[in-house]
Amino acid sequence: MPKQVPTDTNLYNVHMPDIRCGLLKAQVSSPGGEQGWVPLATQLGSLSTDLSSAVIIVSPECIAVFRDKSGRYGVFDSHSRNAAGLPYHFGTAITMTFPKLSDLADHLHKLFHNRGDYASYEFVPVSFEAVGSSEGPPQSAAQTQANQSETAFGPLQAEVVRAEVLDRDLNAHDISSAVPQATTNLAKLSKQQRRKARQRERLVEWICHTCDNNLTRGKMATIAVANNLELAPIPPELAALNVLERQLIAKILPFTKIIALPKGRQRAVHGAVVCVPSEVAATVNTLPRPNTEAQLLQVKLKRHIKYKGYQHFYTVNMKNVLAGLAKLKEIHSEYKDVSIDEIRLMKKTRSSSMQKLGNQSKS
Repeated sequence: MPKQVPTDTNLYNVHMPDIRCGLLKAQVSSPGGEQGWVPLATQLGSLSTDLSSAVIIVSPECIAVFRDKSGRYGVFDSHSRNAAGLPYHFGTAITMTFPKLSDLADHLHKLFHNRGDYASYEFVPVSFEAVGSSEGPPQSAAQTQANQSETAFGPLQAEVVRAEVLDRDLNAHDISSAVPQATTNLAKLSKQQRRKARQRERLVEWICHTCDNNLTRGKMATIAVANNLELAPIPPELAALNVLERQLIAKILPFTKIIALPKGRQRAVHGAVVCVPSEVAATVNTLPRPNTEAQLLQVKLKRHIKYKGYQHFYTVNMKNVLAGLAKLKEIHSEYKDVSIDEIRLMKKTRSSSMQKLGNQSKS
């Protein structure tokens, strides 16, 4: 470990007085015979007396344990873990706190249970001492704010911060002087700069109360994507459908009011959701099937059949509609009972073709 750790403002010396070794659960005498190798749970007892932080090395993993100012015990694990702090392939680094020291010991035993009772560990007490400020020329408040924004929020948010600093500098004047100071007219700024200077809430990342409550307790939110809630890829047969083609084979047509939330660029459902059932088989069997795959149909969607006006007017490809419906019958359990009358569709196609030929012969 390094002897010194610099931060943005201070410089700290790292002290490691001694390294204590032992076994996870078993207790045996040390190789020198001077003192026994105590179990890990006994070694953790020093956190409640003279230590506040330490590093535990169980090769090849290294984690940190600590005792905070409120008297709770915690662990920081930089390896891939799930919400319970156990190994997980798609996990992240975690920080967990426990009210009792025994709970921390139980968690570490559960974490290293596959190593066995005689697996060795190294317990390294760590303490930090502030020795002074970090070297480097001092920066102004505007430069510090701009640098922090570039690091934490990215180039777009940093541009917003620079616009705010420019707006503040243009409006600044000496209020101690009795002579009125000339101020720059904000109208001379471009419209893009003035709009970005107002969007200060974009500099903050917003989360919902459900995620915040779960994260503070060290748990995974039930609505998290990592909780097997990721969206499956859309099959190409369904992705190729337009708005009207999707409505033709949908078993339920939902009607709801979607509003934009004031912050975070998220959307919410306002009011009740009305789901209108639709007969897929009757709709598909009613539409004629063209002779060739290149022929298309023009379909108008009305709110009611007696209305003269229409809501949507799209060109429908029956080949794509039937392919999408066949894919839904294959992967969706609610579409197993949908049947397509191929003979009826072919009769409609032949009758329409004969009618067109008769009209051409008469002309």
